[in-house]
Amino acid sequence: MSKIELTHIDKYYGKNHVLKDLNLTIEDGDFMTLLGPSGCGKTTTLRVVSGLEKPQNGIILMDGKEIVNAAEASFAPPSKRNLNLVFQSYALWPHMTVFDNVAFGLRIRKENSETIAKKVASALDRMQIGEFAKRYPTELSGGQQQRVAIARTLAPEPSVLFMDEPLSNLDAKLRLEMRYELQRLHVETGSTFVYVTHDQMEAMTLATQICLMNNGVLQQYAAPLEVYNHPANLFAADFVGNPSINFVEAKGWQGPEGSIELTLLDGHKAVFTPEQPLQLPQWFHRRDEELEAQAQALKARAGESGYVEKSNKDETFRYHIARVNDEDDGIHEEPMLTNEDLVLGIRPEFLSITGGGNVECEIYGAMPTGMESTVKVRIGEYLLTGVVFGSTLFTIGSKHLLDITGSSVMLLDRSSGRRITSGTLKLL
Repeated sequence: MSKIELTHIDKYYGKNHVLKDLNLTIEDGDFMTLLGPSGCGKTTTLRVVSGLEKPQNGIILMDGKEIVNAAEASFAPPSKRNLNLVFQSYALWPHMTVFDNVAFGLRIRKENSETIAKKVASALDRMQIGEFAKRYPTELSGGQQQRVAIARTLAPEPSVLFMDEPLSNLDAKLRLEMRYELQRLHVETGSTFVYVTHDQMEAMTLATQICLMNNGVLQQYAAPLEVYNHPANLFAADFVGNPSINFVEAKGWQGPEGSIELTLLDGHKAVFTPEQPLQLPQWFHRRDEELEAQAQALKARAGESGYVEKSNKDETFRYHIARVNDEDDGIHEEPMLTNEDLVLGIRPEFLSITGGGNVECEIYGAMPTGMESTVKVRIGEYLLTGVVFGSTLFTIGSKHLLDITGSSVMLLDRSSGRRITSGTLKLL
């Protein structure tokens, strides 16, 4: 069993607030991926859970047992947590054979030679490198060395395996092969995997749960397809997906039948139909109540005994609006936003420019790959990115009629950045 629970975790380096009130539950047997941009707190989270770092605030439980309680200065060292780690660098002993590298941790634990031989052989077989047992690391390729590093972590049979960007030093082909191996390994061992990466492809293909972080704050914790299809906010929608999602600002108000009338792209009209019945005034009311409750909860925590608080400036996420004259990389915070200020999130695969539509667009650029083409289209001064499947060739400057298809166009609140709902969008 290896269920891990983090409650109200804060981690500071000096005055830099790296983890901010992190609450997270990793279920037994999960392949949980910590995903986000560089400096978001992924590796720090791994180091805190594994015992390499001490948080200033919060509690961590492993299988119901308290291993960290910052307020009471309670801290279980890594050796007491039945875990093992794989790092970005292989960290193999160059003067030791593959067998001896894998056996190193077992010998430290003073296991007998027969047990060591069986566990090393099992770990090497699982990583399909048994034939290299007598070789030295310098005689192996990068992919083989990484397999040895993983075998070394498997040999002690840990209940939790931590991996900090273990494939980043491999070339693209080897990374793909190792993803298959890690996927197979997770199923075979049944262990809990905690995996750090900034590569969304790795997260989407390997994880059972994605922990998406930005600026030390948990943005969303859900299954990969849930994060892709139903992102919690603007950041999640923007970070997951390749090519990136199209953000389109809009003014909107809800009609009596429930649909939302929109004005977007410098005056074009559209109607958004929610996937489920929605009352926008009620949604905005709940949003305001939740934001107030969060503020009160933070205030209450600050008054708790043993709580550590340091100054830190939060960053505001800037979502990108693509324009032909792209002088500004993002949208600056505006003080006068109202509930009519919305953002549409349109995945590239939802843009249709081959079957007719109601809005004229111009091909700004096209990159065919054989099975599909990534196309940028211009509407006035705005650029949208689409993915067109098939071998259609597009000529720069040619005119087409654009439509928006699919039932998962996202409607987001511009003020809070939260996703309101998904639905269909009809351009008029």
